[in-house]
Amino acid sequence: MLEGINRKYDISGIIASLVVLAFSGLLIYLLYTQIPYGQDKMLVSKDYIKMGVNSTGATNLVTSVVLSFRGLDTLGEVTVLFASAMAVGLFLLPGAGMWQREENFVLRVASRFLPYLIILIGIYIVSQGHVSPGGGFQGGVVISSGLLLKLILKREKESGFGGLVHALESLMGAGFVALALVGLVKYGSFLYSFGPKGVPGTLLSAGVLPVLYAFIGVKVASEFVAILERFTSSGEEDERA
Repeated sequence: MLEGINRKYDISGIIASLVVLAFSGLLIYLLYTQIPYGQDKMLVSKDYIKMGVNSTGATNLVTSVVLSFRGLDTLGEVTVLFASAMAVGLFLLPGAGMWQREENFVLRVASRFLPYLIILIGIYIVSQGHVSPGGGFQGGVVISSGLLLKLILKREKESGFGGLVHALESLMGAGFVALALVGLVKYGSFLYSFGPKGVPGTLLSAGVLPVLYAFIGVKVASEFVAILERFTSSGEEDERA
């Protein structure tokens, strides 16, 4: 019986591999027949490069793409992150205890100043996202890593996490969507970069894009902290049980 089951799964794997190979071959064939070899394929990116600074005021063209030209993609990424945080909260059962750690001298001393230094670096990355490499996603992860140290040391009650984290996550998501809808209603484009463009390359430039990145940074940080807090609380429930 087991041999029959194994044989069935082997056949299924072979069929799936053949389908993937056939589909990949079709894509390669269409790519090289519809676009002759040597012809420039990056037509859309040329428009991004040409129009990026003038349209958004951001010297970091990645920010122009992420928050303006391809803003719907960014909204989808934020939604996926929210869904991941929700899944952890729904399916992580008490008793995991993955984040139980004993305090030691190094962590105890470092926790007095290191988290705040890490958070400061994260804020800098978020605030400079429209003029240099960085932005809300990267800075948000850095900020959450600063809070991780206190979570490991079970100081979440002292630090006032909990409800504040969930409130910030909701408010930042609502603010992001609200600004996106303002652009759609007033200017006819979802996530339109409205507001004073300023002088490209300076902190006060790029219209509303720095605000959008701030929303994303706080939202990403709060979602990661919520996930880590859930792991921590699961461990505490296990200890009480």
